[in-house]
Amino acid sequence: MSTTTLSQIDVGGSVLFLGSGFSQGAINIAKKKLVTGRGLKTEFAQLLGVHPDTYDLKTLADEVASRANLNLYQLLYNLFTVKELQRHQTEILRLQWMRIYTTNYDDAAEYGQYKNHVRAPSYSYDDVKPRKLARNSIIHLHGVIRKTTENNVLQQLILNESSYVRQHFEKSVWYDEFDRDLRFCSACFFLGYSLSDYHITALLMQNPQVRAKTYFVTSDSPAPIFANRVEP
Repeated sequence: MSTTTLSQIDVGGSVLFLGSGFSQGAINIAKKKLVTGRGLKTEFAQLLGVHPDTYDLKTLADEVASRANLNLYQLLYNLFTVKELQRHQTEILRLQWMRIYTTNYDDAAEYGQYKNHVRAPSYSYDDVKPRKLARNSIIHLHGVIRKTTENNVLQQLILNESSYVRQHFEKSVWYDEFDRDLRFCSACFFLGYSLSDYHITALLMQNPQVRAKTYFVTSDSPAPIFANRVEP
């Protein structure tokens, strides 16, 4: 893919899948760079006064939510509400994709489309799926900060232990839509995605026919272990 230009890609027939790595470098309303999953874990650990590797992210999220002196919603709102994107992020979101899927909580995709004067609907995993999806629609498979409130933060975002259990037993219709789009798209590009969601991994593994049109966009020197993981 190193010699391929955007003009050679069937953007209108391609699915774009954004992981937290895509949002790196974007600036939030707290005037800081957006964090990845590991960065969020570190933020929680610092608030709780523990080492980041002592507990997993789900456990730390539950603990932050339980502390009366901490405001989980406000913390996440400040971390994941985007104020500024890098040029390459804006350029990618200027394009008219078949569909945009993401496991990110942040609103980078919506902000990028807004800055580019692109009009497209945005959905979260708990929204009712319309009969027909518009091109370039954004689907947040783990929830989105724009729909989150003080009262629904642990229901809207797939973040803590109970939300991951709920996701496992109550599979969203949007995963079925992603599966369908994988089968009918000309290509699917994963940007900054680590395969941390086993629902997504399972869909890719059980559909070997999509292997030839699935691309993981990485740094120039991806970690060998990650390269081995995505190879199947």
